[in-house]
Amino acid sequence: MTDRAYADTLALSRTAVAEDRITPAPHDLTDAPLEPGHLLGRYIILERLGAGGMGVVYAAFDPGLDRKVALKLLGRPDEAPEGASLGPGARLLREAKALARLAHPNVVAVHDAGQIDGRVFVAMEFVPGVTLRHYLSQRTLHWRDILALFVAAGRGLQAAHAAGLIHRDFKPENVLVGDDGRVRVLDFGLARASVSEDSGILEQVLKASSDSASARERPPDGSGADFLLGSLVSVDSRLTRVGALIGTPAYMAPEQYMGLETSARSDQFSFCVSLWEAIHGAHPFGDGGAMALLQAISRGKLRAVPRDRRTPTWLTRALARGLAVDPLARWPDVGALLDVLERRALRSRRARAAGAAGLALGLLLGAGVWGYVRSDSRDQLCRDGALGLVGAWDPARRAEVHAALATTGRAHARATADRVVATLDAYAAAWAAGHADACRATHVRHEQSPELLDLRMTCLGERRRELAALTDLFVQTGPEVVDRALQAAAALTPVRRCSDPAALIAPAAPPDDPAARAQLQAVRQQLAEAKALFDAGRLPDGLARAEEAAAEAERVAHPPTQAEALYILGLLQNRAAEPRTAGATLTRAALVATASKLDELAARAMVELIACVGVYQTDTDQALRWSDLAGAMVQRLGPEGQVVEAKRLGHTGIVRQIRGEFAGARELHERALDLLDRPDQPDASALIGTLSNLGNTLSDLGLHAEAEASHRRAVALAEEFFGPDHPQTAALANNLGAALADTGRDDEAAALHERSLAIKERTYGPNHLSVAASLRNIAHIRLRQGALGEAQAILRRALAIRERTLGPDHPELAELLHDLGEVARRERRFPAAQALFRRALQLAEPAGLGNPHVLPLLLGLGQTALDAGDPVAAREPLRRALAAEPPGQAPARPHVSARLRLALAEALWIDPSLRAEARALAEQGRDMLSASASFVALHGDLEAWLSGHVLK
Repeated sequence: MTDRAYADTLALSRTAVAEDRITPAPHDLTDAPLEPGHLLGRYIILERLGAGGMGVVYAAFDPGLDRKVALKLLGRPDEAPEGASLGPGARLLREAKALARLAHPNVVAVHDAGQIDGRVFVAMEFVPGVTLRHYLSQRTLHWRDILALFVAAGRGLQAAHAAGLIHRDFKPENVLVGDDGRVRVLDFGLARASVSEDSGILEQVLKASSDSASARERPPDGSGADFLLGSLVSVDSRLTRVGALIGTPAYMAPEQYMGLETSARSDQFSFCVSLWEAIHGAHPFGDGGAMALLQAISRGKLRAVPRDRRTPTWLTRALARGLAVDPLARWPDVGALLDVLERRALRSRRARAAGAAGLALGLLLGAGVWGYVRSDSRDQLCRDGALGLVGAWDPARRAEVHAALATTGRAHARATADRVVATLDAYAAAWAAGHADACRATHVRHEQSPELLDLRMTCLGERRRELAALTDLFVQTGPEVVDRALQAAAALTPVRRCSDPAALIAPAAPPDDPAARAQLQAVRQQLAEAKALFDAGRLPDGLARAEEAAAEAERVAHPPTQAEALYILGLLQNRAAEPRTAGATLTRAALVATASKLDELAARAMVELIACVGVYQTDTDQALRWSDLAGAMVQRLGPEGQVVEAKRLGHTGIVRQIRGEFAGARELHERALDLLDRPDQPDASALIGTLSNLGNTLSDLGLHAEAEASHRRAVALAEEFFGPDHPQTAALANNLGAALADTGRDDEAAALHERSLAIKERTYGPNHLSVAASLRNIAHIRLRQGALGEAQAILRRALAIRERTLGPDHPELAELLHDLGEVARRERRFPAAQALFRRALQLAEPAGLGNPHVLPLLLGLGQTALDAGDPVAAREPLRRALAAEPPGQAPARPHVSARLRLALAEALWIDPSLRAEARALAEQGRDMLSASASFVALHGDLEAWLSGHVLK
């Protein structure tokens, strides 16, 4: 039923007002529905959901992005030739373009739009749910709950206006309440990027009404508009058919009838009509039929508020201002109206008297907390708890956070601010619901002891402290925080853990001594701040705060707090390039957490040790032992441990990749994907990372089509989660570009790398380390294409960035020096190449032979000597490179290892006593590549060498 309701919303008939001229619905779509399984472009039809004047809506599957979509389909009518700017086809494309420009949690997302077989289509996110009208019709809600719904929708409308778009058809049928509780505005089929295209609904009606008498009447509010009223007596029937008057004109602003200039304030009028009707149960201008309604709207004649409706007078006054006939007399914009509604609702004496903290929170959340608040007097005691979030997440803090993030100057700032606010809205909603449930379990349902209530409230207090620390950080810091703000918001400790009695009872109780308790609270405050700094990427500040907290926790002698302090300190040490110190800290954290019966914390510490030891220290054997221990600990967590298990599998998969065990790595990443890619585990950031890791592994296996699909899905999800201009999206586009380059599609790869580079330069400026990474990718493509001079210039710019940022002796300079050495070698500037390779080795070798840069550098030295005609000199660096490979493991980069063996074979062959060894090396290199479809050219080189170098 929810799918059908959604389809009815998308396909809503509105032929009388949808365009500058009236166009009948195309008959071919409704007469010949597509059958399930039909392939329309890349979309697989699942079922037909509904039809209307705007076309037909199907549920479809998009295999490219591996998700279900709502596909609105419209054929090109005979009278609207291809390329026409009028008609439903052009209108539908305008709708898609308008929505595609928006990135807001309260606006339905558009994924794709275009034409297939002469039919215009729009692919939108499939959101099971019902229209706002249907939702309201099925419930008896308090006015505060209704207001929460509309404020959410209003924020979506506000986002559209900020993007320069006018909806022109806002009404309850064009608002969806999803099963996930989120409110979304949809159906921007009347949206315009400017007001110049509006022609006026009443004008076209008048043209169809021949010589009807007319009279001019000036509105009573003194606006300068003249309204034609007399001709309404002979209104054409088109205005009142199929839900026209009830469905659309009833919500239109006066200027929209008259063909005057429409603006965002026209949407404000429609919003206020809809909210008034929902709050008061009747249209604000009466129910007297078409003629009476239109006259009342044009005169601004509001009906009296029903006496049986107990709503505050400030709400009625606020809506009345938005319903003014003169647009200039309305609120300056929808955002100003919404701010007033939120602020007054929070301060309302009636709300406080009724214990309506849940409503105030619901308003500030904008995503619907209305469900858990009831007016039942039995639980009156439990409804004030949401006020506990004041200062951490209330309307004032919400506005501060949004403004702080949106005004940082980053290209993605506003979109990130919207997403962060929506994420924190949902978190605060869960907190409020958890607080109310904890209270009711003891005081209303009498199923929980006061002692357990105290534990749950203490846990909720910790979550509030964490939320407050993060929002403080957002408000107080500079633009760099916005780049990781969304990840930080998503990393807040889930509130649901405060509902797990077993987890709450297991740890040791806090000390009884008041002074010790106060000291413990101070430590926990430091930990909340350190975690916020870590999640936001402020590593030096976070490390200093975590060190203070860990030292204090040691003195307090409360093992659960000590374990958490060690864990957060270990995280920061690991990310701050102190892996050996981090390993010791995280090991202590795992041991103390295990002793304290904190199974989840122990498992998380062990999972972090997999990366700390296996990735940052390349001790893969030790890392795999930690993975086994973490796996055993995760089993004790049950279903709640799925996210931790997915992270364990992902980290272990990367370790397997380092060992060259690509098939095993693929299996681990796919298992992690199975755990994360489900509705009950909506961890978008982890899902995106897993898809990217899987794509990299598939590339290593030579499965390029599968790798490309995985990377493309990661990019698509990142564009939804982070936004198209976010640097994280840019990084994932880089990975996709690398996958395309592996298949020789250099032009497509270069376009992705250049897009990524442009995002990073806009975000960070031209001299950021991340910019250098994109420059290197572009240089590699130019190097393969033989544009050596261009590649050299790009690499020199990247090297200058790293030298300026990291210093002239940093190991990360080695890979760029290697690339410049390759350019010099191919240009046959052998002394310059040797100098570049040797300088790079001086930087890389102190880290040990396990440094991944050492082997390519030694290979470069050997290859340069061979090219210069000195095979004897080539042997020493090539043998050193061979010795640098980990014994007993498959090579991490088989093409590098195979090329090394070919080069060493060439260097040895001139000595007859070494020819058997040379041929054996070449055979090893060939066998390394035989299991892969990649590196065909290198495989051919090895086969050719072996054919020409036969032992006698």
